[in-house]
Amino acid sequence: MIAGNEAPQEVTVTKRQTVPTSQELNYTQTLTLSDHGKSWLRCDLMWGQVRLPGQNYIASVGYAPRRPRIFLNGHERNATVREKDQVNLRCESDGRPTPNISIYNNDNDTVIQRNSSPVIYTFIARCEDTATYTCFAWNEFSSQSGVNFVRLQLNVACKPRSVSSTNVFIFRVKDNREMLTFNVIAFPVPSGGGVWFADPVNNSTESSYVQSSDVNISCKSDRKFRYISKCTLTVFSDTSPSKTGMYKVQLINEHGAENFTIELS
Repeated sequence: MIAGNEAPQEVTVTKRQTVPTSQELNYTQTLTLSDHGKSWLRCDLMWGQVRLPGQNYIASVGYAPRRPRIFLNGHERNATVREKDQVNLRCESDGRPTPNISIYNNDNDTVIQRNSSPVIYTFIARCEDTATYTCFAWNEFSSQSGVNFVRLQLNVACKPRSVSSTNVFIFRVKDNREMLTFNVIAFPVPSGGGVWFADPVNNSTESSYVQSSDVNISCKSDRKFRYISKCTLTVFSDTSPSKTGMYKVQLINEHGAENFTIELS
């Protein structure tokens, strides 16, 4: 049995000169990462004075993926972009063999890209892309519980808009104090707004501003999807039907404003 490290150096590590009862010859050597592609082993057969050389087997020493790195537009940190900006997500890890990589959207529970390292995912940002993204890396040396990962957050800023194709919400008012909840897409959460009574006032085309004591509007972020704002319109109504009708609700954040129509009946 012949071993070497970077040919042509070689040394006989074990041999038999008599006919063995077993046809096996065993040799053990501990390999390190520095042996990769350098250390080799060969089994030669000696037939009298004739050497019948075997094949050289070169050691390939693998290792589990190291902690992956995830870049958002070239930086390893959370980032905020605007809608319609181009976003580049890059995930990479070092390992042997080359690690498999997947980029995972935690909020939507979706694998958005999977390949061998490095993985690059480029897209045009929408508000709905606001999420936490995780980069996983693994290969055949990864333990069952040792899959490496790293994550970061992407925020996509946008002005308020409806979650549907229409900006109209219809509600029935049953009590004197009615809380009406509806969702809008916005990031960050709308921090201001106003409410107008949109039905004609005194046969004119103008809308009248509703006193804050009659109607209140507030919004907060959804627990799971940060691009969703859950807005609550609180109507302090009496038995008079004057509080019913069409209302114009304007929601505002730092990126713009949008009008929504609330119909109370």
